[in-house]
Amino acid sequence: MPKMSFIVPVYNSQDYLERCINSIINQSEADIEIICVNDGSVDNSLEILNKFSAKDSRIKLISRENRGAGASRNDGIKAATGEYIAFVDSDDYIEKDFAKLCYDCAINNNAQSVHINNIEYWPNGAISHIDTLEEYKKRGGSENLKYNTFINYKEFRNSLMIFDQAPWKRIYERSFLISNNIFFPETIRPQGEDLPFSLAIKINADVFYLDKILYHHNVRSDSISQNINNRFPIKEIIEACNVVKKQFDERYAENQVGINEAFDTGIVSYCLYANYLNRNKENYISEIKPCLTETQYMKFVKEIIKADLKQELKMDLLKELKVTPSKLIQTIFSVKNEFLNSKKYKVLTIAGIKFKMMLNRNLKEMEN
Repeated sequence: MPKMSFIVPVYNSQDYLERCINSIINQSEADIEIICVNDGSVDNSLEILNKFSAKDSRIKLISRENRGAGASRNDGIKAATGEYIAFVDSDDYIEKDFAKLCYDCAINNNAQSVHINNIEYWPNGAISHIDTLEEYKKRGGSENLKYNTFINYKEFRNSLMIFDQAPWKRIYERSFLISNNIFFPETIRPQGEDLPFSLAIKINADVFYLDKILYHHNVRSDSISQNINNRFPIKEIIEACNVVKKQFDERYAENQVGINEAFDTGIVSYCLYANYLNRNKENYISEIKPCLTETQYMKFVKEIIKADLKQELKMDLLKELKVTPSKLIQTIFSVKNEFLNSKKYKVLTIAGIKFKMMLNRNLKEMEN
């Protein structure tokens, strides 16, 4: 049994594919297998894969009609024989010690999954951002998250949705995926299949956070996650997430503090991304509203108002909600009291940013 199976879904990646495959076959850990799933490419990707597979017996090639990245990864999981599984997009590449460091970390810590950091690049090659622990915290992750330890999603529910959803951000114990029937939903395309899969991992697996940048991700508009459909299937994503959230509720029924807020935050983030993809399409606002709860929709509106988006879209949102100027002020600005450990706090919220101030007297003093 190989230590690790690399699963590479491929769609029209001829300009990037050789770099990707070379980064895998040249791993310092040689006990690996590479499963390339050609997802109906119409360029020279299949020819490139055939050349690689003829030279390296560790490469398995699956070729079929275009069904999307989720279906390709599922085919790879079913064909894999490795102890652990890693996903690599065909336009990305990995560090030479990826397999060795991730596998050793998983074995030494008895982890069912290992989370790593990555560097992301714009199409022109410039660095978009580097994912680190500090970046997660800036985006709302728990201040208690730490490197080189297990991620307790039960404790850090505010990080449940914030923490990266991309499947290539982790390795996975193959037997764990199979025994828990964790696969990508194939009815959600494009891109939406990642979130339900990632949430299922976070809810069920022991995930270890390894302090290493081992993955290089390239952003390009014609990648496998983009080719099926140019509309973002937000309704299907929310439905799938509700199924996963129910699993989380059942598993951690004894302590639900924060899960709804975390879930709403993640859904709103996806809605905002969907809005970005659909911003030139008509009726998006009316389409998305029925998919959300009132709380989620108001969060979405707040973020749209804060974002640097087209003024017409903002006005459409306000019109849709029938928001008056005074209502808008209430939406993005609020003051309320909170009580914690017998102390009273004044909480000021401006455009989603909270400022907490403790009053001079605690409740016992006030009672006296």
